[in-house]
Amino acid sequence: MAALVANGWFLRPTAFAYSSGVDSPTARFNAAFRRWPLFIALWLAAFALLPAPWVSFGLAAWCAWIVRDLQATWNRMGVQEEIRHSPGNDQR
Repeated sequence: MAALVANGWFLRPTAFAYSSGVDSPTARFNAAFRRWPLFIALWLAAFALLPAPWVSFGLAAWCAWIVRDLQATWNRMGVQEEIRHSPGNDQR
């Protein structure tokens, strides 16, 4: 789930589904985990430089937002279907 959040640039969970013209899911997974140290460092800097109550409120609001989105993502995972192409069923 941490990788899904980082893949969506911490705004919403984003899947690692293969798409043409973008990096492979493995490369995007690695890039997503490399974003976490910067994200944490920015929050720590915010706590050091800005009023703690405001930063705490922002962090709590972000956590509530992400948890809501993660729950929605988790609930949708049960209804995903795989579409398979069978060679004998070409409809041209």
